[in-house]
This record gives sequence, C-alpha cells and structure tokens, in this order.
Amino acid sequence: MPGELSLYEFLRLRMESGQPIEFVCGTAPGWSDPWSRGKRGIVTRVDYRDVELLVDNELVCIAREEFQAVR
Repeated sequence: MPGELSLYEFLRLRMESGQPIEFVCGTAPGWSDPWSRGKRGIVTRVDYRDVELLVDNELVCIAREEFQAVR
C-alpha cells in the first residue's frame, strides 16, 4: 500500500534489528485464517532475489516472490 514499507525495506530493517518476523509462503491460505501456515524466523540475509532466515535453528532460503504475508 502507498506509504508502507516495501517487503525489502521491512526485511532489511528486521535483519538489522535482529527482531523475528512471522511469515506465510507458498500458496495463499484461506481468508478465514490467513496466518494458519505462519512461521517465525530471524532474517539473516536479504538480496534482490532471496531471503535467508533462521527458522527452528535451521537456515532456510526463500525466494522473495514466495512470500504471501509478513509481519
């Protein structure tokens, strides 16, 4: 939305602060419970294509276009 941070800016700020994010990736979940497949992780790297996160003590790399929602 206009005036809100872009995905890149949001992830970059969280990476710099060390704060975890909650995210949903893959196909979008239903409207009744949009965060039903949400996971938590700490952003360790962001680039033009991928995001690297520490999720459950495991490093995972996710393509930026796979993110459906972040908070």
